[in-house]
Amino acid sequence: MLVFVDDDNLLDANYLSTARSIGIGWPKLGTWGSGATVPEFELEPAESAKAFLPCLALRDVDLAQWGNVPTWESTPWGAGLCVRREVAEAYCRLNERSALKLTDRKGKSLLCAGDVEISYVARHEGFGTGIFPELKLIHLIPKERVSIDYLLKLSQAEYTSYFLLTYKWSGSLPSYPFGPHALLSTLKNCVIKRGSDRRRYFTYVRAVIEARRLIAGKFAYEFTS
Repeated sequence: MLVFVDDDNLLDANYLSTARSIGIGWPKLGTWGSGATVPEFELEPAESAKAFLPCLALRDVDLAQWGNVPTWESTPWGAGLCVRREVAEAYCRLNERSALKLTDRKGKSLLCAGDVEISYVARHEGFGTGIFPELKLIHLIPKERVSIDYLLKLSQAEYTSYFLLTYKWSGSLPSYPFGPHALLSTLKNCVIKRGSDRRRYFTYVRAVIEARRLIAGKFAYEFTS
């Protein structure tokens, strides 16, 4: 079993022993992780930023969530991610032959989804995924990461990464927001949305355009089992 921990994570004292017990007691899980990732902010976020805080991979569930189909509710994120050895080996084999390589954040790039793809591989290999509230950790969040500008960039990068992941595994492109069938809906949303909802919608539109550009320019890829 592998456990991934970032330098801004503080694991609960019994995190590793609990993770090991879950791995033994749930042999059908290929990946599992924290259901209680709580923030410790250097600076309390402004009210206007709170709508974007889910981008920081925070979650707090009361009951275990698990399954063998791709849902956000049962997919563990990178902080405290536990991976069964067979899944890690399968992921490495896939990554070696993939034209579209999804990683987590590097340098100034906020693109991600490498951690989520490990769970896709787990399901492809016949395993399930899950999150557990007894796996607790604190996510240390510096003041720079609760600014609106940063959170908007992060939101756009996460949307873009999701579109790339979806394309890689299903071949589905996100609908072009200015195409003949989508333009009216796009214009309507631009008019009726207000405040944080509008800003979040614009990040979505920009992410669609960026993902389609990346796919067209670099990533002609079709997943093969």
